Amino acid sequence: MGLIRPEFDRCVHYDKAKTSIIVVHVDDFIIVGNSEDVAHFKKELKNYYARDYIQEMLINQNLTESKELSTPLALNFRKEVPEDEVCNATEYRGITGSLLHLVDCTRPDIAFATGALGQKNQAPHKQDLKNAKHLLRYLKRTQYLAICYKKTHENLTTWMDAGHANNHDGRKSTSVFVFILANGPIS
Repeated sequence: MGLIRPEFDRCVHYDKAKTSIIVVHVDDFIIVGNSEDVAHFKKELKNYYARDYIQEMLINQNLTESKELSTPLALNFRKEVPEDEVCNATEYRGITGSLLHLVDCTRPDIAFATGALGQKNQAPHKQDLKNAKHLLRYLKRTQYLAICYKKTHENLTTWMDAGHANNHDGRKSTSVFVFILANGPIS
């Protein structure tokens, strides 16, 4: 991020122009600077940690050299599987938990896929683990993308969709929505 850390205090960081100062203490920090510099630093910090978090997940699952994918879920992700093909539930829950953290912090675009995977947390099968790794490979491809908000005079826009009885596990309906403001999704 182009920050300089002086020798006299390893908890202080500043930019090259010395117009912004960041003080770090354990898991907290203070940013001092003009509003543009502070906004830029916050954006860079968010992107930096999101990419690192995704890289860590890929390393944990041995997917750093895997092929990148362009969709968060395969078309047949809800395909029924035989009961005898169970996988390690702890490993599966670890992946879905990490994905949930990512959804909450920086990646709302994977919320539906993560929710669908989370429905299998109780008794995941090998196909479910394969679907979770599919999502990780999608994140590998999209880790450098970001939502950009722009000041506009447009009103809040809402998009909704519903799938009636399209869930093959119990024939339940599914609905999704997105609220858009400032040229980007907010919920």
